[in-house]
This record gives sequence, C-alpha cells and structure tokens, in this order.
Amino acid sequence: MRIKSVLLPAVLLISLFACSQTGSKAKKTTTKKTTTVQVPTGRLYLRSIMYIATGKVDLGWYYLGDDGTLVKNPKNGVQPVNVKAEKLNNNSNTGTYKIVGNRIEIKWTTGDVSVMPLKFKDGDISEMDLMGIMIRQKGLPKGFVLSGACKGFNNGGAYIFEKDGIFIRSLYEDGQQVEKQGTFLVKGNNLILTFTDGTKEHCLIALLDEDLIINNSYYTVQ
Repeated sequence: MRIKSVLLPAVLLISLFACSQTGSKAKKTTTKKTTTVQVPTGRLYLRSIMYIATGKVDLGWYYLGDDGTLVKNPKNGVQPVNVKAEKLNNNSNTGTYKIVGNRIEIKWTTGDVSVMPLKFKDGDISEMDLMGIMIRQKGLPKGFVLSGACKGFNNGGAYIFEKDGIFIRSLYEDGQQVEKQGTFLVKGNNLILTFTDGTKEHCLIALLDEDLIINNSYYTVQ
C-alpha cells in the first residue's frame, strides 16, 4: 500500500504535465486569415463628339469608378477595369473625378484639371461637355455574333472575324500596313486578341448605331 501511495502522486504529476503541454500547443495553433479581393465597380461610357468645322468625330472611353477613380481609354480590359495596371502603362489617362451639380471636375495624374458641364437623362450621364454624347456601355447586345469583314473608315484598317474564333487584322503601324492574325474572344465590352506569337491585346468594342467601334475607330461591317 505504501508503494501505491508513492506512485499515485507521480502519475498525477506526469498526467498534469502532459495536459499542460498539449494545451500550450493548442494555443499556438492559429487559423490563416483569408483576405477578400474587392473588384472595382463603376460605369463605362463611350463618348463621341463631332467637330462642326471639320466634320471629324472623336471617340473616347471613360471609366468612372464608384470610388472616384477615372480612367480614359483603358488599355488593360474593362468590366472590371484594372486600375493598378492602368497606372503602370496608361498613367497619363488616369485621375480622380468629382461630380458637383451639373459639372464634372477631373484631376489628372499629370496635374492638369478639367472642368466640364454635364447633362443627365434617366439618372445617367448623357452628355459631357458641349455635344460630347455619352453612351453607357454594358456589353454588346444579347445574341450579337462578331463575324465577317469590318473596314475602318477613319484609320485605313480592316478586320476579318471568322465564326471559329480566328481573326486577321490589317492596320497601319509606323507608316506601314501590317497584317497580323490569331484568335479572338468577346467578353462584355472586351475584345481580347491572342496573336500567333502568343502575345495578347485588350481592345474595347461596342456598337454605335450600325457601326462597330474598336478602341477609338469606326468600322463598317461588310
């Protein structure tokens, strides 16, 4: 009986020590925190303005972020706009904006400031500056299929889009007509071109009346 009385406290001591070690390990175990990536939200517009003196029509794309970020003519895709990428390779076309009453104040990253009047229709911007017609873009019409030959009438370029996703493009580059080909994908207002050498180009695409708009040029569908 005496032996048992000596061993029992020792066993209890070992058990308590083991429990305290297990408890300390459990306290050190932490769960990894997951961070939620927020997708920027905003409105995309195609702006067209005609100069009466020359009859020339200029096209421009404007992304107005809900956080006050502005990007003109995005180069890295839209819906969503990659603001971080735009600041790397399109920085002069980025900035911030503020709408005060019937005008918009834009502060460009270059330091320039633009203040232009606005007109609204059905709660959305319909005009920015004199005769600068703003058309909200939410992708191409449902059921639209990009195929056939498209000829540019303000840049001398041309596209041929095949139904199997193949394209051929002819554009002036550095004063020379350059032809390239590859595959294409349309997603929202994005026209993603993958050339045969593996390089990619993000273009902006829209319909304006019966004309196809690619980036800042008009194309008639043949």
